[in-house]
Parts: sequence; structure tokens; C-alpha cells
Amino acid sequence: MMSLQIEPETPYSRMALPYYLTGQVGENGTYLRKSPDHFERLAIEIGEHIIKNYSP
Repeated sequence: MMSLQIEPETPYSRMALPYYLTGQVGENGTYLRKSPDHFERLAIEIGEHIIKNYSP
């Protein structure tokens, strides 16, 4: 499986952004997974790509 994103950072929770911006959580509190090898263990490749077309 591949997760596509355009940001080079670790995948984060957009729901946590207000808490980060108000100082209630640190940057690490916005990440979806805490262990660095989480996605690798599940065979999920994180790719930095812009999708121009999609056809199901």
C-alpha cells in the first residue's frame, strides 16, 4: 500500500492542529503514529507525489 502526500513530514492529524496552534500539544502530539517504524512494519510506503489525475 502507498500513502501519497505532498508534505515531507510524517503523516499528522489535521484534527490536532488547533491544539498544536494554541500550545496545548507539541508537534509530536499531532503525528498519527508514534513509533518511527509503524508504517514500514505494515508495508505502507509513504510517497511524496502530487496526483494530477485519478480514475477509479
